[in-house]
Amino acid sequence: MLTAFLNPDGKAGAGPAGVAVGSLGAVQVADDVGGMVWRITPE
Repeated sequence: MLTAFLNPDGKAGAGPAGVAVGSLGAVQVADDVGGMVWRITPE
């Protein structure tokens, strides 16, 4: 589910720092290395 944080060698390329579930069910992950919030929704 969170493979975007891994490089092709399987090592972490980002720093997930927090996880929350939004009111519509999306998972939001804070990345303290990249300074981003990733929003993950079902397909």
